[in-house]
Amino acid sequence: MNRFHCVNDKLTLVVEGMPFDGLHISDEAKEQVELLYFQLKRAKRRTDSQGIELATGSSS
Repeated sequence: MNRFHCVNDKLTLVVEGMPFDGLHISDEAKEQVELLYFQLKRAKRRTDSQGIELATGSSS
């Protein structure tokens, strides 16, 4: 799981810093990158909350 966090963090940083205006890509491509960014953030929140549950011994 640690490797997943590392890759997720790196991808998130890359997507956050992407200069959309200078790339001259279509609106559809920009939308796909935005969707990727939201999925990365959601995956991080999900794995973080699972880690908290494991650490505290609580589960849903």
